[in-house]
Amino acid sequence: MKQMKTLSQVILDLTLDPNLVGEILRDKFFKQDRENGKLGCYSTFELRENVVELLGKRDFDYGFENIGVTVTCAQLEDVVMAYFSDGDLNLEFYFPNGKVLSNDDAKKDSVWKWIK
Repeated sequence: MKQMKTLSQVILDLTLDPNLVGEILRDKFFKQDRENGKLGCYSTFELRENVVELLGKRDFDYGFENIGVTVTCAQLEDVVMAYFSDGDLNLEFYFPNGKVLSNDDAKKDSVWKWIK
């Protein structure tokens, strides 16, 4: 019996272009409507029905006294998404193979980069 591919395997088999992969995943995680100005993780933070928000939002201290950064995490199949703001919105996707796709200015769709 042939085993079904996971979401990350299907997407990574298509392309490794970081901008394409990032925007495909943004659309899979967020209810967005670009024609009406709703860009996921910028002007809308509403998750799609099949995306599970992970409990335990984490606070990070970036070296500023008493200023933490709240990180929101969610999962769709085997891909984990995290977003936070440190002045700009950061959106990241974590793959089970250890790869991380990052956009450090989530209002843009062309600054995705593989960081691992």
